[in-house]
Amino acid sequence: MGRGLSPLGRQKILDAMDRNGVRQLVSANLDEAIVKRMAFYEEESRGRLFRAFVNVGGGLAAIGSSQNRSLIPPGLSFDLGPKNWTRKGVLILMAEKGIPVIQLLNMAEIAEEAGLPLTPEDLPVPGEGDVFIKSSYRLGLSFIFFVLYSALCVFVLAPEIRQGVFDRVRGKMDGDAI
Repeated sequence: MGRGLSPLGRQKILDAMDRNGVRQLVSANLDEAIVKRMAFYEEESRGRLFRAFVNVGGGLAAIGSSQNRSLIPPGLSFDLGPKNWTRKGVLILMAEKGIPVIQLLNMAEIAEEAGLPLTPEDLPVPGEGDVFIKSSYRLGLSFIFFVLYSALCVFVLAPEIRQGVFDRVRGKMDGDAI
C-alpha cells in the first residue's frame, strides 16, 4: 500500500506497474490482502514448487502484523518454528508450507553495510561496484611466500652469507673425509 511513501512515490510505483503489466492487488482489509496474495502466488506458480519466498520490507500482508516483525529472524530461514503469531502473513504461510523464506528488513542499514547508496545518482552497471569486490588476505599463502623470499634473499642476494654457508658445509665434508 506504500503507506511510508509520498504520494509521488506511490504514483511512480503505480506507473511502473502499468508500464510492466503488473496487476494491482487491491484489498478492503489485511485478511483479504493476505488471501489475495496467496491466491496470486498459487496461480502464478502454475503448479511448480517455490524455491524461496523473499520479503523486502515490513509490509503487513507479508508478515501478518507489526508484532511479528520481532519474531521473524532477518535473512534466510528454513523453518520459523512454532510461535504465537498475532496473524499469519504470506511469509509465515509460505514457511509453513516448507518453503525457505528470506526476510529483508532495514534496507537502509543493509545498503550501508554493503556500501550501496540508497538513492544513486547514476544507475550502477549490474555486476560492478564495491559490493562485488572483496579484499582479503590469505595469511597461509603469504607466510609461504615470505619464507621463499627470505630464502632467496639469503642464497641469492647475500653472497657473503651464501659463501659462509657453503664453506661450513665443505669444511664438514672435508673433515669427515679425514
